[in-house]
Amino acid sequence: MYVAITGSGKYRVIQFREEKRIPGSNQKKINVIETLGNYEEMLAQDPDVIIKLKVEARRRTLEKKPPMPL
Repeated sequence: MYVAITGSGKYRVIQFREEKRIPGSNQKKINVIETLGNYEEMLAQDPDVIIKLKVEARRRTLEKKPPMPL
């Protein structure tokens, strides 16, 4: 899972996305997990929003992975 900033101009939004490979090809499928809001508004409220969201994306990714066997 990762954080993406999409759109253009004042319509940019922040999203959590996930990328998966399509079996038997070199193509990837992108799934939007959650759209969080307008980039400019969130950045104005908290200048460190991207760093915090990257940490959150990492935490969510680790939660999805199965535990390693001992």
